[in-house]
Amino acid sequence: MWRGIKGTAYIRFDSRKCNACWKCVDACSANVFDKINVFVHKHAKIVHQERCTGCLECARACDYGAIDPVIESAG
Repeated sequence: MWRGIKGTAYIRFDSRKCNACWKCVDACSANVFDKINVFVHKHAKIVHQERCTGCLECARACDYGAIDPVIESAG
């Protein structure tokens, strides 16, 4: 994957767009996200991609466009 972009089967997360508001961490009931909160290095991160159910609550909670749904194209 590209630098700063991680994902699950359902979402793509770009840590470069993350503003460390932690809304995605709070919105995710499956605990897919965690925080990197070190002095000047602050953003959310995906820590348990296998837990993602595709509910997209994290994407709805993100005000910064850091989380996008994965759109599968029909073959």
